[in-house]
Amino acid sequence: MPPIPRTRIYPLPPKVRGFCHENPDGSIDIILNSKLTYESNLKTCLHELKHIKDFVCKEDCDVPELEELRHK
Repeated sequence: MPPIPRTRIYPLPPKVRGFCHENPDGSIDIILNSKLTYESNLKTCLHELKHIKDFVCKEDCDVPELEELRHK
């Protein structure tokens, strides 16, 4: 079971809603875009939690490929 993630909010580029990141110590952060609405960030957070549940927050993953496969 993956660790409980920390949620952080930062100003990201408009097209980036958020992402999950596994830290060197094994902890996981969910980064959300501070420029977006609460509702949008909630939806993004739930989306990222699905990735974490599936253990796919590795730095070496191909994000566009991963998203395409996940949403087929």
